[in-house]
Amino acid sequence: NFSSPDLYACAPSIVNFNDLSVDAGNYLWDFGDGTGSTNAIPSHIYNTPGVYTVSLIVGSDLGCPDTFIRQQYIWVIGPITNFTASNYEGCDPLFVQFTDHSQNAIDWSWNFGDGYSAVTSDANHLYQDTGSFTVTLVTHDTAGCASYYELPQPIIVHPSSTAQFSTPDTIGCMPYSVSFINGSSANDTIFWNFGDGTIINNVVSPTHVYSDTGTFTTSLIVTNNFGCRDTISKYVEIAPHSTMYIPNAFTPNGDGLNDVFRPTYVGVKKLEYFRVYNRYGVLVFETNDIGRAWDGRYKGRLQNIDNYVFIVKGIDKYGKDKFFKGNVLLLR
Repeated sequence: NFSSPDLYACAPSIVNFNDLSVDAGNYLWDFGDGTGSTNAIPSHIYNTPGVYTVSLIVGSDLGCPDTFIRQQYIWVIGPITNFTASNYEGCDPLFVQFTDHSQNAIDWSWNFGDGYSAVTSDANHLYQDTGSFTVTLVTHDTAGCASYYELPQPIIVHPSSTAQFSTPDTIGCMPYSVSFINGSSANDTIFWNFGDGTIINNVVSPTHVYSDTGTFTTSLIVTNNFGCRDTISKYVEIAPHSTMYIPNAFTPNGDGLNDVFRPTYVGVKKLEYFRVYNRYGVLVFETNDIGRAWDGRYKGRLQNIDNYVFIVKGIDKYGKDKFFKGNVLLLR
């Protein structure tokens, strides 16, 4: 025979048993949860809520056995806490969803291991620091019993990569050689895409020649030894060569063909000056109007057939000076 003063308790609970047997020399207890004891007066911890049947088999010194069973004797109450995580490892910042699988719980207290907590049944958390974090959950039931569960494996957050690069100049004329200076925090794996169909790997700071015009998106992808990846993209603008096409003769005779003299500007944003001199060094024409031409006249009079000297200075869209000088023949 036996008894216990701890018939009702919250899990986990220590339950003490008193032996009331007579002439017993040995003992074999079965606590109903798959465990037992051979002590005469045992104590047992019930970790899981439930109703347990306890039995005791005793033997006398002569070897005579006797069995006593108390059906549904120990009542252990309380929630059963359990949860899972959506992922256990990744790069910072790492977003993790925690899903509660607890039973009989009416409130929840999460500890994410990084100084942050929550009190909802399911929880989401963004880990912004690197390291290893132990996550725990405590729940309560309607009787006030508490239950504790610790995630078997920690949440591991690795340092992320930071892709960065610079160029001395991202705007130029074709063909244009661009030097890319890699300033990334991780260079374990490097992938460059220059946006013109050219891709290279594992060159830290490459130089690339753009042979066509256009605006190209250059991308750098870096990956560290934890597999954390980052990407950065920048634009490279390649324009045609800025220049001027200047005729070597014109015929200001009023026939509507080649009656004026002016350069054709390509890529020139601003005209500083366009000047024409005769063989005596007299300035016969000057303008800074990019659309204006010389009609062969000076002070209203058509000039003689002769060679004239011109000088032109302009500024292209990138702020670079363009200067041309030469001779033009005036014919009639």
